[in-house]
Amino acid sequence: MLSVIQLVTAIDAFTIMLLIFVSWRTGPRWYVGIASKLFGFLTILNFVASPALVVTSIIITFIEIDVRSSFLITYLLYFICVYSVRFIDFWILIVPYLRRQSFALKVDKDYRENYSEAELKGLVPILAESKDTQDKIRLQIVNEILLTTVPYCEQRRKFGDGYRRIGKSIQLGENIFSLAFVSLAKDQILHENFDVVSGCFWSLTPESVEQRKKVLKAIQSK
Repeated sequence: MLSVIQLVTAIDAFTIMLLIFVSWRTGPRWYVGIASKLFGFLTILNFVASPALVVTSIIITFIEIDVRSSFLITYLLYFICVYSVRFIDFWILIVPYLRRQSFALKVDKDYRENYSEAELKGLVPILAESKDTQDKIRLQIVNEILLTTVPYCEQRRKFGDGYRRIGKSIQLGENIFSLAFVSLAKDQILHENFDVVSGCFWSLTPESVEQRKKVLKAIQSK
């Protein structure tokens, strides 16, 4: 019984890692063609097949052992609760979400291929007055499509999009965002534009150019 639980949890950990960190929309053409079916299979495996296997095995174990004296009872009850919650989450959270996403994808494709910009603008007041859930999804899609027709600098920023930095300088400070920016920059860009000793960008004065050459030569010698 314990070997079955260990095997299933190892498989679940692997499938969850794939579902979280591997994209199903990008990659080689052959992979993109099967990615949606593969991820559907992994989702069913992780949220339906695994809980069913574990719970069934535990119930069979309860029949075979004396649950009042076995030290495994607490451990097995824990796994019953965990996998039962996972199975319930699949039907309450994941299935409705997938249905909404499927509906939104079909509506988005239909609007982009068959509706003009004027027709989409005419749908906005009609959909805004509706209280139907699907109409709210349609309204959101229409707004997103219309937003792409507006020049970038005139687009309304959504929460989490950050600030526009077109035509502005980069301001680095002692914060996690500046650290992330510098960490992602290539070494060649840093060496040519950034003084790692003082923590400032190089200025364009002749003195700074000479100093930069000395620093670069010292770095390259190491």
